[in-house]
Amino acid sequence: MIESDPPPSEDEAPAAELPDASADQLSTLRIRQFASARRAAYRARSYAVMAAGVCVIAVVQLIWMTLRHVRTTGWGKQPIGYALFAAIALFGLWFFISRAIALHREATKSALPDPASPPDFSTLDNGSKRWKNLEDVR
Repeated sequence: MIESDPPPSEDEAPAAELPDASADQLSTLRIRQFASARRAAYRARSYAVMAAGVCVIAVVQLIWMTLRHVRTTGWGKQPIGYALFAAIALFGLWFFISRAIALHREATKSALPDPASPPDFSTLDNGSKRWKNLEDVR
């Protein structure tokens, strides 16, 4: 005699047959995770913009220091070091600006994918029925 598997208990119910409360809870959890991820992207973008601002200030200051030192004493180790650090700060500026742009795109993209077909608005009316309903109220 072949034994059949016992029916699954409530604890082993498939994910597709979750009660409405569990589905709502999962949806709420997903919304919270999405909102948290978006806030984190905004925060990281703000940090990248601030770091880019620091790099701009560093580049300007280092170039100014290089020019001032070259005018007074000529080229040496110190102005060459200033110029090298200015180049590094320019690289940092490029990096942080590109990172801020990427984070901005991530934070502002829609969570919903584009629909496969355009929406059908043929069943909608222009609102004239509502006006008729208001006239019927009198």
